[in-house]
Amino acid sequence: MSQSAGGAAGFSDATVRRALRELLVGRSSHADFASAIRDLPASARAVRPSGHPHSIWELVEHMSIGQRDLVDYTVDRDAVSPKWPEGYWPDPKTELSEERWNASVAGLEQGLLAADHLAYHLGQIVTVRKALGVW
Repeated sequence: MSQSAGGAAGFSDATVRRALRELLVGRSSHADFASAIRDLPASARAVRPSGHPHSIWELVEHMSIGQRDLVDYTVDRDAVSPKWPEGYWPDPKTELSEERWNASVAGLEQGLLAADHLAYHLGQIVTVRKALGVW
């Protein structure tokens, strides 16, 4: 398919804008971030259920770190990314306080949305909540 004037791969600008808006702020058939963490018991935030490599907090902090790295890279060509992969994940031995949880959530909500990365890990959060019996 050829690229049309103003649109990618033959899609009109209006179609692309509508799809992008739905991806970023819509819910369609998937949970959004607010829904994924709404009413999550504090006692479940840092728990790694059997068979799962990460807790919900680790996933939220990972998304926040990754998003911050994407923003830094976008606005500062001299930005230095964290060391891969350990720099993109919190230390699982770190005590999770209410303040740390709130900072992770706020960091993710206030930054630009890295839609594909966020969607992938939102699915993991839902899966972990189901495994914990709190979804």
